[in-house]
Amino acid sequence: MAEKRNKGAGYSICPHDAHRAAPEPRINGATVKAESGPEHILLVENDDVVPEFVENQLLGLAYPVITAAEAAIALRPDLKVLYTSGYTQHAIVHHGRLDPGVQLLSKPYRRYDLALKLRSVLGSE
Repeated sequence: MAEKRNKGAGYSICPHDAHRAAPEPRINGATVKAESGPEHILLVENDDVVPEFVENQLLGLAYPVITAAEAAIALRPDLKVLYTSGYTQHAIVHHGRLDPGVQLLSKPYRRYDLALKLRSVLGSE
């Protein structure tokens, strides 16, 4: 906040550089690649605004995307699932941890984070 005599107060809001691309992560000095695979992604979202954004993220990662309106229709036992949530992980965990086999990506996330988490989930057995 800056004040000028007889002019009142003025405010400057300086958000972090969310528009700037994050550097690629490195592990032991090597760049970690976030590449898509041959899988198709079934997108189920309970918010009316979010699916278009997430679908564009996935298409940008070169994943074919199918959308479904209801999770009960979309989920089958043989599907690998990645949950995303704007709630803190503490609101989703049970007794301090996620249920076994549950994969969570907390919102907000960058496309690169989505790509890495998808590869981790899709590559797991």
